[in-house]
Amino acid sequence: MNAGIRESGSTTFRLAIGATLVAATLALAACGSSTPAGTPAPAATGPIATTNNALGMLLVDSAGRTIYMFALDKIGVSNCVGSCVTYWPPVVATGTSPAAPAGATATFGSLKRADGTLQLTVNGLPAYTYAADPGPGATTGQGQNSNGGLWYVIGAAGSAITKSAPAPAASASKSAGGGWA
Repeated sequence: MNAGIRESGSTTFRLAIGATLVAATLALAACGSSTPAGTPAPAATGPIATTNNALGMLLVDSAGRTIYMFALDKIGVSNCVGSCVTYWPPVVATGTSPAAPAGATATFGSLKRADGTLQLTVNGLPAYTYAADPGPGATTGQGQNSNGGLWYVIGAAGSAITKSAPAPAASASKSAGGGWA
């Protein structure tokens, strides 16, 4: 405690209660729906679900985040190690294979990573999310050349969807004149 500042026990208690209330309010706000407008909700609950977007029917995790595969991986082997997992976090498996969600024909399983964690596999290949995706349903990792290989969203059949993600629509302010050439 700073010698020049004296706090009574009741002031400290009130500050602690206030901080707790702020933390609880933020936690409750985070529990609300974070799905952007126009993004379809996942088609199933549980560890894996499906969703439709411009790329087709995709697999998503329980939070609605798009699931990707790494072109350099092999059946049962993850080649995303070290700093790669910072950008492409493995989808954690529980040890039991999740049931296929509605509309999915992929086979689900798991592999043990070098650090001992279990990672979800889709048709035997390791599954990841992309840390830079801004939220549920986003596919900004589609076609990225990162960590020495390409990354693709995984379709409901369990294979890579290799088509390019559609370009964002032009905003109204850019198309409303104003000298854009």
